[in-house]
Parts: sequence; structure tokens; C-alpha cells
Amino acid sequence: MFDILYLVMLVIAAAAFIVMLVCVIKLIIAKKEKRGQMKKTKIAAVISAPITAIIIAFCTFLISPPIAPPLPEIAVMPDLTGFTFEECKSAYTEHFDLVVEKEQYYAEYPKGTIISHTPKEGQEYLIGRTTVKCFISRGPRMVAVSNVIGLDFEDAKEILGEYDNLQ
Repeated sequence: MFDILYLVMLVIAAAAFIVMLVCVIKLIIAKKEKRGQMKKTKIAAVISAPITAIIIAFCTFLISPPIAPPLPEIAVMPDLTGFTFEECKSAYTEHFDLVVEKEQYYAEYPKGTIISHTPKEGQEYLIGRTTVKCFISRGPRMVAVSNVIGLDFEDAKEILGEYDNLQ
């Protein structure tokens, strides 16, 4: 619809511009004594000039892009748990920013795997405008254990007892 309206307005503007040019050329070419008698030509030139300007301005307004940016799209957060941080970072680059909030030892997930994230699975987020904070696994915690091979049970238990508070 806007294409047809734009085309009609453009034709009207072109016609008004041509009328204005013809009138101005007639006024310039006419001899001094006839200039006073060309009242209709002067009126046509004066009327067609603002009409042309208004129509051109309106057509420019129609084809110009909107000033306000488009509204962001909304999507539902997928479950990133169990995937590596690098996999998710590359797969969802266009959707959201993925950042590491904290790294912690976690025996159930290998190193570099996402343990949890916010926003949570199922929550809505704005595409391209959301930061997702992740908790990343460092893998199982490795500890040095004293060598108790060859010791009797009570001695080994006493030596290893200091590791009871480890998770």
C-alpha cells in the first residue's frame, strides 16, 4: 500500500515541479512589459513550489527507516547444565553473553562443564541483551594422601584421619 501511495505522491510532486519550472521559465523569457500581465503564471509558480516541497518531504518521510530501534526478541533459556562452557559459548554467541560466575570442584561433572546457570532453564530472556552467569566444574578435587601401605589399620586410620573434613 505504501509503495502505491509513494508512487502517486512522487508523480504529483514531479508534475508540480514541472509546472513550477515552466512558470519560472515563462517569467524569465517574457519581455518586461508582458511580465505584469502574467498574473496567472506567477500564481501557478507560487502555489506549485510549496506543494512540490511538501510532497517531496512526505515521500522522504515514507521511505526513511524508523527512528526507534526494533524491540528485542524474547526467547526461553535452554538447559546448559552438563555441556562444556566452550560448547555453549560458541553455540549461543548470537543469543546471549556467557560468563563464568564461579569455578568449583565437583566430582559429578568433568572439568569445564557447566554445573548451573542463571537465568535458569525455562526462564525468558532478551536475545542479544542478556548475560548468563555460569558455575563451572573444576572436576573432582585431587588431594595428596599419605602412603599407608604396610601399616596396621589403627596407624593408617590415625594418619588418614586428618583428611576427614575433605569433600
